[in-house]
This record gives sequence, structure tokens and C-alpha cells, in this order.
Amino acid sequence: MVTDAGDALNRAWLHGRDEAFGKRHLKQSARHFGCEFKHGQLSVLAPSEEWLAQAISAVANAAAEGVNASVRHTGQSNERKLISRVYDVVRDSPYRFDAELDYSAVGKSGKTHHYDMLLTHNDDQILINVVVPHANSIAAKYLALSDATDVRSRLKYAVYDKELTREDKALLSNVADVLPYKAIVETSGKALLVN
Repeated sequence: MVTDAGDALNRAWLHGRDEAFGKRHLKQSARHFGCEFKHGQLSVLAPSEEWLAQAISAVANAAAEGVNASVRHTGQSNERKLISRVYDVVRDSPYRFDAELDYSAVGKSGKTHHYDMLLTHNDDQILINVVVPHANSIAAKYLALSDATDVRSRLKYAVYDKELTREDKALLSNVADVLPYKAIVETSGKALLVN
């Protein structure tokens, strides 16, 4: 019997999700890799010694996929919450922004990218992507912002709420202004007009 001894569920929980959420993703990945998920543990029975390496791989892959799915959904959920909070501020702002959520545009590469929000203020267009401290969020938002060409004034922001690493901020600052959500709230959105 090969088992993860509950390590995958523990890792999913450490990344900010409750046990039920982690279990749901781990059950799905266990089915995908031919494992069982019982009592919080991934396991598979190797029918003989020759199958031991495959059994180890199945448990390891199920654990990795389950934890990654849990973490990915956590990041997406946090992004959606932050988008909603930014939208609430700009909607009620005295600076009279027009806001379009989930804006799509073709970039320099010819690929269509999705942005969290496009704001229009007078003749300026402002692209906003929110980022959370997760590698998938940083990479996806960096790619979209780096390829953006469809903005008249070229105001582009990577907005964050939970602190990013210095390296993530430096990377994002190559393609956009990195702005804390707090600055948007404190200025009722005026921080988005200063570049």
C-alpha cells in the first residue's frame, strides 16, 4: 500500500482552504489517477513489487494535482473578491469613471487577452488587472499586461491587496504601475488617474 499519509490534504489546508474544499479536489484527482481517497489520505495498492514505482507515481500525481487545483481556485476566488471591491470604489467615485468588467482586447502578439476591468475617464482608458500572491496570478496578469496595446493613454495597473513579494512587484512594474488597493480606496479612485 502506497499512501501520502494525509500530506496533500494538509498542504491544501495550509494554503488557506478549509478541509471540505481540499477533500473535494483531492477526491477528483484520486479518481483521475486511480487512487482512493479515504480518511484524508490518498492511497493505492500495488499488486506486486513491479508495480510499486507506478503506485508511488499515481499517489504523488494525485496529490500534486489536488493541491494545485485547490490553490488555483483559492487564487481565483481572491481575485474575484478584489475585482468586486475595486469596482465598488470606482463606481461610487466622484471622478465619474465608466467601468467595463472582464474586458477583452487583442494584444501585440495577435492573442486575445482578458483584463479584469477597463475604466474610461475623459479621454483616458485605464486597464486594471488585480493580482494575488500566487505564481499563476502573477504570470497570467504579467503576460496580459505586457501584450496590451489597445489603450489610448497606456494607463495600466496591477492592483493588489495582499502584499506581494519584492520580486513580483519588480516583475509587474516592467509592464504596469503596481498599485495597492488601499491607495484606490483612500483617494476614491484618484490614484488611478496619476501615472
